[in-house]
Amino acid sequence: MIYGELILAGELRWGEKYLELWKQEAFFGRLDLRSPRSCVYVVISPWYKQTYVGMTERTLAERWLEHLKCVRSGDSKRSRNLYNWLGKVGVHSYVAVSVYFSSDRRELEAVERTLIRAWSPSLNSKGVKRRSRKRRRRGKKERRRDVERNTTENGKKKIEGGTCEKSTIIALRREGGERTVRVIDLLRSLTKAPREVGIRIWTYGGGSSADNWRVVRRTFGESRVCVGKHTRSLRKCKRFFEVKGWITLRDVTEAMPKALKLKQNLVSIFKDKRKAQRLYNKSQDELVEYYAAAKLFSEKRSRTRGRRIISDVFRRSFGMNVRGRIVVKVEFDDRIKKNEVVNLTRRGIGELPINNAIVKMEGLSARLSKEVADGFSDLSWSGRNVGKAEFTREEVDVCIRAYAIGDSGDAYVVRQLHEDLRGLVCCPLDRNPGDTLVMCPAVYAEGMKMTFTCNEGYVTRKEMEEDIIGLTHAAYKGGNFEQIALWKKDGKLGRAYTLPKHKDTAKYRPICPTFREPSNAACKKIARALNGMLFSIPESKHFNLKFVSELCGRLIGINQSMRRVCRNAQILSSSYDIKDMFSRLPHATIIRVVDWCIWWFESKGFQGVFVRQRGKGTSFSRQDSVDGYQFVSFEMIRNFVNFELEGCFTMAGKIVLQQVIGIPMGSRPVPR
Repeated sequence: MIYGELILAGELRWGEKYLELWKQEAFFGRLDLRSPRSCVYVVISPWYKQTYVGMTERTLAERWLEHLKCVRSGDSKRSRNLYNWLGKVGVHSYVAVSVYFSSDRRELEAVERTLIRAWSPSLNSKGVKRRSRKRRRRGKKERRRDVERNTTENGKKKIEGGTCEKSTIIALRREGGERTVRVIDLLRSLTKAPREVGIRIWTYGGGSSADNWRVVRRTFGESRVCVGKHTRSLRKCKRFFEVKGWITLRDVTEAMPKALKLKQNLVSIFKDKRKAQRLYNKSQDELVEYYAAAKLFSEKRSRTRGRRIISDVFRRSFGMNVRGRIVVKVEFDDRIKKNEVVNLTRRGIGELPINNAIVKMEGLSARLSKEVADGFSDLSWSGRNVGKAEFTREEVDVCIRAYAIGDSGDAYVVRQLHEDLRGLVCCPLDRNPGDTLVMCPAVYAEGMKMTFTCNEGYVTRKEMEEDIIGLTHAAYKGGNFEQIALWKKDGKLGRAYTLPKHKDTAKYRPICPTFREPSNAACKKIARALNGMLFSIPESKHFNLKFVSELCGRLIGINQSMRRVCRNAQILSSSYDIKDMFSRLPHATIIRVVDWCIWWFESKGFQGVFVRQRGKGTSFSRQDSVDGYQFVSFEMIRNFVNFELEGCFTMAGKIVLQQVIGIPMGSRPVPR
C-alpha cells in the first residue's frame, strides 16, 4: 500500500501507467492486494525505472519467493534480465504489486501479453519491442510532431508515463455474461446466434486491445454494428469499442482460414498479373470461393478489383456474368406482390442446369424493378447452354393480389368518353401529369410550327432520317468516339413534341427527347465529365444554374466590395429569363466557354477527367489510371462538344430539323 500512496502522490511517476488498472479493479470490487489469488503483477521499485510484468496462477507471495530463489541460485535460464538486475541492485529494492485479478489462465495471459506489448518493460525478455536504433534520422516534420505530442498546452514537457490510455485494456461483456478482454473469443461465441437479431455488448473502453485489432478486423470484419438506424461493418467501428457504452452487434460472421488464404492468393495476383492464369484451371466451386474471399479486403477498390478478376475468368471460361444482377421486369400494377415475384425468381433460378454454388450466389442478388417490359417470358440467365426459366400460370397467379370489383358501370362511361374525344389531341399540362388538355389538332399543329418549324433556331433538312444517321455515324467514327461508348446500331432520332404551359395554354414548352439517339451513351459520359469540371471550379470563377440560389449572397458581397472602392458607386443591371439565356446562346460562345474550362484545368496540370464506369461521379488525378474509372481527355471532350453541336438533329412530325442556335435541346451535356 505504501507504493500505491507513492504513485498517487506523484513520487513514483513511472508507476502511474498501471494506476488505471487499479481503478478498473476497484470499480469491480476486486482490488484486494492482500488476498492470495492468481493475478498479473508488476515488479517495481521507487529508486529505479526498470520494471517487470508477469502473471501467476498461484499466490503472489509464492511467485515472489520463486523469484528470490532464482536470484540467489543464478542458474535459471528464464527471465535472465530480471534476475541479473535484481542480483546487481538487490532484491530489497523491488516489490511485486498485483494489478489485475482473474481465475482464468487465458485471461491472465492475454492481459500480461497486452501490457508487455504496450509498455515494453526493460526487464522482460519476451514479447517486448525491439530496441534496434534506426540509422536514418527522423525528418523535420516527424521531429516537430513528436515535440508537439510531448508538450502540454502550457508549453511544458509532458512527464513520461503521465498518460494511462495504453494501460487501459478494452474489456467486453455480453448482456448477462462475464467480463473478458479476449475480443476474438467473445465474437466467436456470438457466431452461433440467429441472424438479423441484435446482440448487446457492454464495452468498458480503453486504449489497447488484448487481441490485435488487425486480426479482429481480418477475422470478423464483415460483422455488422448497429449505428442509429443503419448498420456498419465492424472493421470501421474500432472507435466504438474504445469508448465506454453499449454496442449492438448483428450477423456476426467469422472468416475461415481458407478464405484468408484465398485472400492472400488474390493479393499475390494483384502484385503479379501473370498468376491470374492459374485461375483458369479452377472449377466453378473454387472460383465462387475466391469471389466470396474478395469481400475480406478493407478497401472498396481492392474488393472491386478482386471481383472483376474472378468475373473475367467466369466469363471467358464458362460464359457467365456473375457480377450482373438479375432484374425481373414486369408491368407496374399495385396488385403485384413484390416478395412473391422475388421468391418465384429464386425458385426458377434454382431449377436451371447450373452449379449449386452459382445458384446460391445469384439467387440472393435477385431484385424487382417496376419497369414496363414483356413480363416473365423474358427472364433468362446469361450463360452458355442455359435455358430460360419457365413458369406456369398458377405460379404467376400467386404473385397477383386479388381485389373485389364492384358493379359501378364505369367501363361504359370510359368507352363513351373515348368515342367523343376521337380525332382530338389529348396531352398533359406541363408539370401536371394528372391534368389532361383536349385541343383541336389544328391548334396543336400551329403550336408545333411556331415552336420548331418556324423557329429561327432550327433549320429544315431535306435528307431522310436514315441519311442523317449515316452522316452522324461517319462523323462519330471519324472522331474516334467509340473509345468512350459504342454506337447504338438500332438508334433513332428523337421525336420532338410540345406541352401547353399550365399558366397560359397558348404558350408551349418544347420537348426533345434523345434517349433513342445512337450516341446517347457517349453523351452521358461527356455530360458527367462537363458537370464534374463545372462544379470543381471555384465559385468566384464562374456562374451556372447550380448557383442560382446563391445569387443573392453573391450580389451582396459584390455591393460591399464596390462600396469599399468608391462610396457613390452604382451598378446598372437588367434581368432576363435564364432559360432563354441558355437556349439562345450561339454555338461559338458555347465552344469558347468549354475551351475556358479546359484551359483552367490544364493550368493545374490535369490532362483529362476520370469518369466512373458505373454510376455517377468524376475524379481528377494525375495518375495514368484510376480503378473503376474511365479516362476522357480534354481533347476528346472538346471534339465531342463540336460533334454534338454540329449534329443536333430531331424529328418534328416527319420533318428533320437541325438546331443551330442554343444548347442542344434534350441533350445530356446541358447545364444542370
